[in-house]
This record gives sequence, C-alpha cells and structure tokens, in this order.
Amino acid sequence: MSASYPLRRIPISKWKKYVLIAQHDRLRQFLPKTDPYSPDALASYLTRQGQAVIKSELGGGGNQVCLVSKRSRSYEWQDCKRTVRVRRLRDLQASLPLWTAREKCVVQEYIDLFPMRGRPTDIRIIIQRNEWGAFEVTGIFCKTAPPTRFVTNVKQGGTISSLSRYLRACCKVKNTRRLVRDRLLQAAKGVGDCYGPRFRNSVYGIDLGLDHAYRVYIIEVNTKPSLEILSQISGRMHQRALALQAWNRTATQPLIRTARTIPDAGGAHDAESGNVHGPDAGGADDAEPGSVHGPDAGGADDAEPGSVHGPDAGGVHEAGPDSLHGPETGGAHDVDPGSAHGPDADSLHASGPASLQALGAGDAHVS
Repeated sequence: MSASYPLRRIPISKWKKYVLIAQHDRLRQFLPKTDPYSPDALASYLTRQGQAVIKSELGGGGNQVCLVSKRSRSYEWQDCKRTVRVRRLRDLQASLPLWTAREKCVVQEYIDLFPMRGRPTDIRIIIQRNEWGAFEVTGIFCKTAPPTRFVTNVKQGGTISSLSRYLRACCKVKNTRRLVRDRLLQAAKGVGDCYGPRFRNSVYGIDLGLDHAYRVYIIEVNTKPSLEILSQISGRMHQRALALQAWNRTATQPLIRTARTIPDAGGAHDAESGNVHGPDAGGADDAEPGSVHGPDAGGADDAEPGSVHGPDAGGVHEAGPDSLHGPETGGAHDVDPGSAHGPDADSLHASGPASLQALGAGDAHVS
C-alpha cells in the first residue's frame, strides 16, 4: 500500500523525543533515566548516583551540556571548555552555566561508557528513509572525546573511528561483538519504527552508548546529522547516504511498508532479527553498512581505518547528548510530558537496558 509522508516534523526538543521513545514498548529498555531539569532533580540524581548530565533541550554541537559530579568533600561540573569545583551543593547550583537557568533543560543519568584509548566513546548510527519508505541504516561510526573531556562531539575535538575497531577494543569474544552489534541495530530500527509513521523526517542520527556490562543505551536522537563525516569511514556508506538524501528531497509519496515487506537490501539478517534493512546492514561480523565487508575493502575483522579527526560534524552531534551523553539538541515542549518522568516513567526506570551477559544469542535477535 502506498501512503504519503506524514505532514509533521518531529519536535526537536530532547525531552519530547525522549517521551516518544519511552512510549514505545521495544525501545523503553534502551533509555537512560532522564527528567526535566530542576535543582531538586539534580540533587536527587547526585544523591543516588553521584553524577549526572545536564543538557539544554535546544543545544547542539557539544555546547550547552555539562557533567556534574559529587566528590567526597566537594562538587564539580565540567563542560567542553572548563571545570569548576565548589564546596557546597547550593554553591554548585549558583555556579552552573547561565543557560541552565535561562533555557529548558533535561537532567540525565551518567552512563559510564566503555572507553577507547581511555576516553569516553559513543556510537552514531544514521538511518534514512529509503525508496520503499522504510528506514535503512546508512552509516555507523564511533566518536571519542578529547583527553580530559567527556563530550564526544567532533566539533569539540572528538575523533572518529569505525564500529568494528571500537568493538574489538571492548570485546575480545567474537560472538559478544555480534550480540552487541545486533542490539545496536535493534535500537536503531526501533527508532525508525517509532518515529517513521508519525513524522516526515527522512534522516535521524542516533547516539548510542555501551557500558561495561555491554548494555546498549539510546543517548539521544538527532534530526540533522552530518552525512559528510561518513566519507571518513566508508566511501560506499557516504555515497548511499547522499543518494538517499537527494532522493528524499524530491520524493513526495514513497511506498510506506514495514521492514518485513521491503525487498532484501543485502543484509545478512532479516527484519525478524531486529536489524534495519539496508545495504549490508547486518553484514559479516563487525561489517559496516555500505560495504559487503565493512569500511575496509577486505573488511572483516582485522583491517581498520585509523581514527581521524572528523571534519565539522555539522550535526554529527548536532543534538544534545552531544556528549557521550546527550539526547539530541532539540526544541520546544510540544508534548505535555505529564509528569517528571514522562509516560510510563515508573516502568521505564524500573527496567533498565538488559545486560548482554544475561542474554543468549537468540535474545539479541528479538525484535
């Protein structure tokens, strides 16, 4: 059946996008605890965990995001430029950047991301609406923060590398890498399933985190990710992304079908596995989309493009957790969150992302 694009674009507000994902049964497990920011909410996070991330709902490019930490006898916060330390909680609140008081913000649980080269690293997956109206994975890469910082955004000095290189640094067991990759693609597919039927946006940049227990988190969703940065990872990835970008600029009435009904795009896994169909979306172990074996011609598990300084990401972390953390830099509160935790907040916070250590191989393929 054919259908036209939805007329509305998704709100750019980080909180609104979070609420939409929290309402999605299969995606709720991937969400870190997040609330609208207030001094009381921050104090609660620090008491419970000792750290939290504050992000402006409309910030981008790694700006307007700060990590707040409770030390044994002090408090401190850092952003992409400086670190401030104070003795008391009330002094902390007074010292925070002005944007935390002037703008709507969210406070999010701190995720202890699995590092690369000792620095925080997160994963960007780009999905785009394809010729059949379904969302296809067109890009995957990792972003690593500069020394002594936690923001991974390329605009703030972050570096990029391939997913296969990162996973080899995190996981020595090949089967574990496959399970992690499947979970990442399952989360990306879920975002397309959640947003696709409701909003006309044709591209999303999904920032995901991996902790030391191999739990996968959706940190944020960006609505204007840079596609040019893909040229640093894979020429095929970049070409496919640009082709779909051009196609979506002219398409007005694509065929809207579910991932299970579109023709096989070459992925090793079908839609039942939880992956998004796309050029080699689920290819050989650690392979990247856009190439039969990954970004390297010989691909599989050994050859890796070196980590490079990315050009202006133009939005690679154009949204929020533009740090290892932020949900995207989004905008206004169009949807009434209803409560401090949003819809189904209690059930969301009661069941965090499942650890891969507790998953069997079959679990990673459940959509």
